[in-house]
Amino acid sequence: MPTLNENHNVPANSKPFNLINAIKGQKLITRNGKPAQLVSIKVGDAGEGIFPLAASVGCDEYSFTLDGCFYSDSEDHYLDLFMAPREKTVYVNLYHDKYCYHFETEDEANESSSSDRIGGKAYPVTIAD
Repeated sequence: MPTLNENHNVPANSKPFNLINAIKGQKLITRNGKPAQLVSIKVGDAGEGIFPLAASVGCDEYSFTLDGCFYSDSEDHYLDLFMAPREKTVYVNLYHDKYCYHFETEDEANESSSSDRIGGKAYPVTIAD
């Protein structure tokens, strides 16, 4: 589970909720780091309610504002939505002179390597995007 940023009680490496990215299927998490999934968006008159989003957290479904906020009397709520940290894999060439270089693909790493590469291969490393 992601750790919380002490300054704002926000999951570490997360980004603010973005409705467009959520619709595109990017992963969501709650303020307390639990995975969430956008379930539906209610479309209708502007006065038809202030909680048009529905998202599931575990086995339960909750309503949210278009900004991903769960209703509560306090400013922050543990169910508020955030964009989950995104990860990607890069390929790293390590060298005995204590230098390393990373590449987007293993093929790029192999093409750019020299004979003194440690282990004779590129090592995959997962990083936050």
